[in-house]
Amino acid sequence: DQIRAAANAYTARLVATLFPNNIFGEDSRDIFIREAQLIAMIRDGSESSFYTNTAPNFVMTAANSRDPDVLPSDGTNQGLTYVWINCTKTLSEGETGTESCFNLIQQGQVTFEISQSQFTAQQLSTTEPTFFNFELQVTKEGVNGLRRSPSTFFKLQRDIVPASAAQFAQLTGVNVTYSDTTLVNVEQVNPLESIVITPLTTNAQMTWTFEFTSPGAASGVIGAFAQTGPGYYSPAGGAQGTPLFLTAGALISNNIPWNTRFTLDITFGSPNTEQNVNRIFLLTIPQPRLITTPMSIVSGDQNTIFSASASSSFLGDFSLLGFKFYIQPLNQPDVQPYCLNGCSQDFLVNFQVGTTGTYNVTVSLVDRKGLAVFDTAVIGTINVVFQGTYLEQVNTDLNVCFLEGDHACVEQLSYLLAFNLATDNQVVTRTRLVNVESDHGDFDQTQRQTAVTRTTVVRTALDLVQKSSRNSFPTADLLQNYLEMNQYFSTLGFDVISESLMLTDLLLIFQNGLSRKPTRVGITDFAKEQLVETYTNLPAIAKSIGQAENGSARRRLLQNTNTVNKNFANVYSSQSTDVTFAYADNQACGYFQKLTITAPGFTPISSVVVSI
Repeated sequence: DQIRAAANAYTARLVATLFPNNIFGEDSRDIFIREAQLIAMIRDGSESSFYTNTAPNFVMTAANSRDPDVLPSDGTNQGLTYVWINCTKTLSEGETGTESCFNLIQQGQVTFEISQSQFTAQQLSTTEPTFFNFELQVTKEGVNGLRRSPSTFFKLQRDIVPASAAQFAQLTGVNVTYSDTTLVNVEQVNPLESIVITPLTTNAQMTWTFEFTSPGAASGVIGAFAQTGPGYYSPAGGAQGTPLFLTAGALISNNIPWNTRFTLDITFGSPNTEQNVNRIFLLTIPQPRLITTPMSIVSGDQNTIFSASASSSFLGDFSLLGFKFYIQPLNQPDVQPYCLNGCSQDFLVNFQVGTTGTYNVTVSLVDRKGLAVFDTAVIGTINVVFQGTYLEQVNTDLNVCFLEGDHACVEQLSYLLAFNLATDNQVVTRTRLVNVESDHGDFDQTQRQTAVTRTTVVRTALDLVQKSSRNSFPTADLLQNYLEMNQYFSTLGFDVISESLMLTDLLLIFQNGLSRKPTRVGITDFAKEQLVETYTNLPAIAKSIGQAENGSARRRLLQNTNTVNKNFANVYSSQSTDVTFAYADNQACGYFQKLTITAPGFTPISSVVVSI
């Protein structure tokens, strides 16, 4: 549930109980939630636009205004009141004007049309353009009274086309979105995401060109950063009727600083009209920076709760930003960092580490969709010394976390378990590190018992992650964690993955993660590689499980030649579905690739990936 602003504080209370001694501890904190500033926006947020006396009625809208405290799923403009404060007009572009045009406004309306006849009655000249200046504010009832946004302004230049002149081309609007179709606030553009600029027209013969006219350093941006694949504008192709796709980083290339205002001219026309120009403005956000706080606890064991937090210097719309916290074994740069708490993007994480060692804890400041990284910093280094028998403790902790509904804990413990077993197959005992794959004579019975419980613990981990993933809408990082964890587990082979149910759970983790992934969430190349590597390991595991559960040729006196190993069918069916989905996801129309996965000792299997 979303915690909303309130006049009084929320009280967060923690009660801890230590079993079996029933020792209780309690602490509480008061939390004040302040209301965010309302944001008023006219049309798409551009400061100005062009219009002629021959165009259709002009649509004025404030529908993109929003309350940052409201979740997008609830409607960010929910409960807003629209106050059109003023309309003035002038013959000079650089002045706000003192003559009123207030009767063009329909007070209280979120969207309304202004007709040509209404504009004509307000025009200051029959030959020169008139500049109309609109001012908007939005309000909403808050816990401490009426909330008011700062005013926003919009300037409309209305040109007069003589009756004897040729008809000028007109656009019905310009859409500016990120590559995932999310609407861009043109006053707060994230330059680390790809941007798509689409002129809108009802004329099928209309074509256009794009040109950045300011700043000067932006003159070569389109030529260098336009994605020119099928369906997108190519700078070398002259006037076209396709959208401009600017790849990530274009607006901070060529030493262009953050917080820069860009002027983009769209010159357009058709065979039966004169050319016209539509100008839009894009303002990039200031570069956000991290502000970190040293960790209060930097050493402990598997039961220690570590805490890390961070904030940002950014003074704009905080709904754009999120925080991702990672741990990574010290001096092991080849090991993929693990994203804590399922990459919740909260500014605070509490976590436990189920593997002995020394770890760097880092934080990245990202945009909310997780596509752009603004800043990264090391918060601290923690040292974990394990107490007790590793596998038994992990098995206990997995069940406790699941029963408490802490799915992030389940997924983190399972990932670290998989990494620990797969990388060097070492587990921690009370006395020393022992290699559980070895058969040294100095193993005592306790160590042997610890070694053979790997299957039990992995069975628990696969079962609980499979269940938690059914309720997940994974981010790109969490999805990568699922796929990498499965890859680690698959390297353990039949010695650990020794039951049909365990194999099924592993395959279901793939299915749940991929099928529940939001459309806007991408799949990293590394994650795809982990998926393919897993499917090179699974056929041998499926074969061994089938032989063990059905009886091998040497152990069975009467052979049933029609016996089918269903594990094979499950693996290859899942491989076809999962690999095809992962590689076709978010690809442009017409994408084609043939992938061949070769499992040692088995016939190579090919998947054809086509995006329609």
